[in-house]
Amino acid sequence: AGVGVGVKPNAAYYGLGISGLLLGLLWGDQVERREKFSLIWVQIIFWLLTLLLGGFWYGRNLWAMGKIFDSSLVASSMELSVLRNLTNPDLYILRPESVTLALAIATVVMTLIFFWHRPQLRLVAGFLAVAIAAFIVTPNGIYRLEFAGGSTSYLQLRYGIIMVPLTGMLWLGMALASLPIPWHGLIADACENPTLLNFAHVGLPQKWVRPMVIAVGLAVIVQLLTYRSPDGLPGFDHILFAPGPKASQIYEWVQSLPSNQPKTLYGVGLRPFGLYGRSWQNRVIDGGSPRTWQLSQLAELRGRSQPVDYLLISLDPFTGSVPPALLEILSRPQEFRPVYADDLAAAFQVLSP
Repeated sequence: AGVGVGVKPNAAYYGLGISGLLLGLLWGDQVERREKFSLIWVQIIFWLLTLLLGGFWYGRNLWAMGKIFDSSLVASSMELSVLRNLTNPDLYILRPESVTLALAIATVVMTLIFFWHRPQLRLVAGFLAVAIAAFIVTPNGIYRLEFAGGSTSYLQLRYGIIMVPLTGMLWLGMALASLPIPWHGLIADACENPTLLNFAHVGLPQKWVRPMVIAVGLAVIVQLLTYRSPDGLPGFDHILFAPGPKASQIYEWVQSLPSNQPKTLYGVGLRPFGLYGRSWQNRVIDGGSPRTWQLSQLAELRGRSQPVDYLLISLDPFTGSVPPALLEILSRPQEFRPVYADDLAAAFQVLSP
């Protein structure tokens, strides 16, 4: 939970939901008072560890800005949650994928209803309920695609992808329970036996276990020794939220910078994660949206004696439009020297005045 909150603030919905779920399922009249206090302490420790692991950026914002989030950014993002768009007619337009999406939603909802009434799987069903609720209230759960003459909206299904494995786990659990295998005995044996699993109970010869463990261990070691970080930023090289056939190589250009010469990169419209360099040597400043960014923001930063080596700017990821500030940048070749450009993004070396 702490790692999740550190990566995405909306993971807090899952943490709160799971905490409430555990309290609701484990708190009852049959639970002794001492056990209730223990459960409360477990919750307190859970959230302390969560904040310890994932609370750095929130504390940093609170220290630097006096608030955890920029209220204007949060407000605009909340307007694009599924909850705020349940009456949005764009979500009910018949498209080629509409039937598949409707069947998927119906499957998830029916799975939740079906398994909630089965005590042995109610906890996993509860996790599915938390995932559904979190998806509905997550900011930016709706993707609004703007184009000449109008706009349309789509569900950001990636924010609800956790519902897929949870649904599969429930049906797989029921399928396994129907097999003539003494699962309860296996679990009891596993708890009593320090080994992870007694493969003999499932028909796997013991003489195969050690070679399989060695093979898997060697495969992991080889993977770790031969791993090389990918070129570019896979999944985000197309820059645009509605990607076209072409991808940008601007992240690869960043990776080509000498790793022994750290630079300060000012990015506008690009993913900061892809600007740190292959060895994480660069300092990155995020300028925000190309649609609203102004060159005066960079001038103000430099006026505070904060050096910037490169300015990197992309098309607006949502609309694909050219940033208004780009023309001003191009009109000042004495200050900004082009060092990289493609159809989606460009990089400029910031020259000393």
